[in-house]
Amino acid sequence: ERAHAQDHSSLDRAVIRKLNRACKAGYLSEKECSEPLEELKDKSSAVQLATIDKFFSPGLGNFRGIADKGAWLQCCLRFCVRTHSAELPEGISSPNAGLVSGELVSALACQALLPDALSQECWKKFAELVPQLQQSVVAAVRSSLLANVSITMSSKPSDLSEHFMNIIDNEHTIMSLDEGPVPRVEVDIPPLEFEAIDGTLYKKLFQLLTFGYRSEEKLLKALADSDMLHHKPGDTGTLLFYHEATVEARRAGSAEVLSILHAAAAKGLVRVCARFIA
Repeated sequence: ERAHAQDHSSLDRAVIRKLNRACKAGYLSEKECSEPLEELKDKSSAVQLATIDKFFSPGLGNFRGIADKGAWLQCCLRFCVRTHSAELPEGISSPNAGLVSGELVSALACQALLPDALSQECWKKFAELVPQLQQSVVAAVRSSLLANVSITMSSKPSDLSEHFMNIIDNEHTIMSLDEGPVPRVEVDIPPLEFEAIDGTLYKKLFQLLTFGYRSEEKLLKALADSDMLHHKPGDTGTLLFYHEATVEARRAGSAEVLSILHAAAAKGLVRVCARFIA
């Protein structure tokens, strides 16, 4: 620990203590944050402390799900340099005034993002939503791991805006479930082996959940890009259809052969689970 302090002698002592505790607990390695820490050393103590507080703010469970801790630290540093605080300062507002828009600004701030992280098209789309759907979108943004969007996708500014649009689409589909009939399969389905659904959306989602990080952006993108959006739950080719068709195959398989609903629930992706049901 003493050597660590000497290596980062220009870091605030409180910052060093927090990083040491995290490293000892196995939540991150010094290598993951070495380059961002070099940038952090040049900042004031206030910015350093704000950055580290924001860095650990997702909580230990969500923190483990961040794919690249170094990239997340850089994101927190940029946010805190611009705001000079880990909290959203007064005077910053969204391009669309209003209570719910302000809540979205706050939700973005929890993810170390300012309003300009989203395109004007996103803000326009959000302003057009009914209040209930706006609240659902805000809650989804607040519970997401947006830190992974630039890590697991192509690192372009438009990726976050695309993901936000997919969140809107996801929440709209979930809300529409309340207005429609209870999802059910109306036809008799012949049992299918799990291998028989290769190439389907169900199998793609299963693979993303099995081999991906605890993250939802690729799942929502796959759902948004699918051609099932205008089908009722339970129609041939839908997720519910394949879920019912593979029941026996999954029961006969190992514990690793779960439904996509089980897999998403195991990762704590509540909103994704709701979308699968819808």
